[in-house]
Amino acid sequence: MKDCLDKFFDLFREYQKEIPTQKVAEILREYADRLDE
Repeated sequence: MKDCLDKFFDLFREYQKEIPTQKVAEILREYADRLDE
């Protein structure tokens, strides 16, 4: 799980300049919702 998150945040850092922060926040919220189910 942690490994997966590390990879995600590496990607996030790479694409931070291209992807609006708002969009990333939406994606993280959806991901967190799925983990809760």
